Amino acid sequence: MPKAGETRQAHAAGQKNRSDETAKAPLGSLSHRFALLISVAMVALLLLLGLAQIFADNMRSVADAKRGVLQQARIVSDLSGADMNFREIKRLRALTTSMAAQYGDVHVSLFSTNGAATVSAGENLPAADLASLERALTVPASLTSAGASYQTPNGIGAVVPVVWDDQAIASVLVWRPNASLALGLFEVAMVTLAACAFAIALAIWLAYALASHVTGPLRQLTEFARKASSRDLSMVLDIKTGDELEELSRAFNTMVKRIETSSTRANRLAYVDPVTDLPNRDRFMREVEGCLTRSVDGLVMVAVMDLNRFRWINETLGPQLGDQTLAAVGNRLSSTVTTADRAVRPTNLDSPSLIARIGSDEFALLCANLRDPSEGARIVQHLVGAMRQPVIVEGHSLNVSLSVGVAFAPRDGKSPQELIKHADLALKASKRDPEHRVRQFTPQMNRHAMERLKLETDLRAGVERGEIFAVYQPKIDFETNTVIGVEALARWQRGDQVVAPGAFIELAEEIGLIDKIGEQVLMHGCRAAAEWRKQGLNCKLAVNVSPKQFERSGLADKVLETLRQTGLPPSLLELEITESMAVSDPERVSDLMRPLRAMGVRLAIDDFGAGHSNLVTLTRLPFDVFKIDQQFVRALHDDAQAPAIVEMILAMAEAMKLETVAEGVETTAQADFLRRRGCTLGQGYLFSPPIAEAKILPFIRQWNASAGDPRAVA
Repeated sequence: MPKAGETRQAHAAGQKNRSDETAKAPLGSLSHRFALLISVAMVALLLLLGLAQIFADNMRSVADAKRGVLQQARIVSDLSGADMNFREIKRLRALTTSMAAQYGDVHVSLFSTNGAATVSAGENLPAADLASLERALTVPASLTSAGASYQTPNGIGAVVPVVWDDQAIASVLVWRPNASLALGLFEVAMVTLAACAFAIALAIWLAYALASHVTGPLRQLTEFARKASSRDLSMVLDIKTGDELEELSRAFNTMVKRIETSSTRANRLAYVDPVTDLPNRDRFMREVEGCLTRSVDGLVMVAVMDLNRFRWINETLGPQLGDQTLAAVGNRLSSTVTTADRAVRPTNLDSPSLIARIGSDEFALLCANLRDPSEGARIVQHLVGAMRQPVIVEGHSLNVSLSVGVAFAPRDGKSPQELIKHADLALKASKRDPEHRVRQFTPQMNRHAMERLKLETDLRAGVERGEIFAVYQPKIDFETNTVIGVEALARWQRGDQVVAPGAFIELAEEIGLIDKIGEQVLMHGCRAAAEWRKQGLNCKLAVNVSPKQFERSGLADKVLETLRQTGLPPSLLELEITESMAVSDPERVSDLMRPLRAMGVRLAIDDFGAGHSNLVTLTRLPFDVFKIDQQFVRALHDDAQAPAIVEMILAMAEAMKLETVAEGVETTAQADFLRRRGCTLGQGYLFSPPIAEAKILPFIRQWNASAGDPRAVA
């Protein structure tokens, strides 16, 4: 999974790449393509106009050349008339030479009326050009006195008759080659092309300016959409075109404001706990990930904190006051951690610690850039100390302490998930040990967790396979020394090993298997007791009921259905619940036992004296038996107060006409004390350990036959 820093860098790189691609592709935008289209059209138009202008200039230049050559020929004709008439060849030659030199790059010839050249000067006259002018030269009379001009293959020529006494006596030919005309045409073309180039450049600039003006709002809208798609909502459109685009920009601005408001609200819902206003679990995980990415040399500490007794507060005062308690606790932790940062690491305030709520009654602490674990431990101690003071909620003074599990990176993990997991394991260890409310993660905790996970997996499979069974510990009547009942105790056949309840009952309660285990033990016990009854032994059966079973509805129906299926009379069944459970919810106990009591099922208080007894409550409950907690029985000869407590319980039971059972009887002295004080029944290893179902009936018969002498049974 990519870290948050890498994700942000990749996003920024992506944005830069997109910007670079846009800069490198000028033809990719609509405005550029629009400007290019206009520019091409205008350039084509200007080129056509330029070519037309050059063509027109060329035609005009040719016409001008024709007029010039014709004018020159007329001058020669006027000057050569007399000399031609009198055959002054020398003077004619001088005239043509002078005129050719004067006009430059021309050919001047005088022809007789029969077409023979008399004199010539200047440029050479190509034969092709002479041939094209031959008719005018040989028939000068066909010409008007003004003469005529012609375009020959290699130039322009003019033929003018030489007139003397109103008669054409000769012809004048002036011919200019194309090469002499090209220079003037080139100059005209260069000027025309220069003008075209300037016009084209101006046209392109105007086209781009026009395109930018026309498509500018579209570019703003495009940039706006791009930023919005990348969750950048900071851009505000400012388009003043007075048309639909301006209305669209206003609509977009309104939409973005609403999106930004909704995004802020959604971000708060996604990353802020609504009860405490602290960061929630998702935000906390992101912050841990960021710290792990940025941290190079320093330690990163994650501490998971659980509120002790919060469940009791929530159930007693209600969820509303429970939320107020959480808010008060969150506020106190947040202010305390700020103070702790200043006290513990005043030179490292650029990395403040963070408090978050990550569960119903769980908070978490993140400390980054720690120099050593002791800094983190001191900050945690500040928080634990702050919670020693009561929390005041609507006049209620509530004592809410913390259990804390701590993990450090990179020592205990290099990912947020691993750190949280290990901190949770340390938290569970701290809750199992009230003397040490702050525990740091150790590898042994991980091994213990794996063993617990294996135990949980095996237990689930074992319950499904029916590996839970019951063993039975006899109850001895102190007056008759006979077995009058047994207690069914759960066991788990885990492979070749028989597991005692202390190793799996607590786990079964946590993972929700206690109902099935309780039902299986009840079914085993009732079926066995019904079978004993068929064999002539009416033995009372006691079965423990877990507090988790008691909290769920339908327990009475399940008990009655089990009695119906097994055929055991209800009067032979006794249900045992703990004293603390009975006192905590007496109304539920009464409601549950009412139909069972009506059928004859008895109710016993287990571990009596170990809880917080409420005599007023107990007198209102339909109990039949007090079971004296074994810690008092075992302490009868070691603790001076134990005998007084046992005597008080026995006296109270006698006054209430209740049966009493002493658990954990292990010595004859204990049994004698209890018998003398009027205890009804005894149960313990003095008489017998728990016995398998196949052996319990022979044991009871042998015990009762021997008048209860333990040596006879042994």
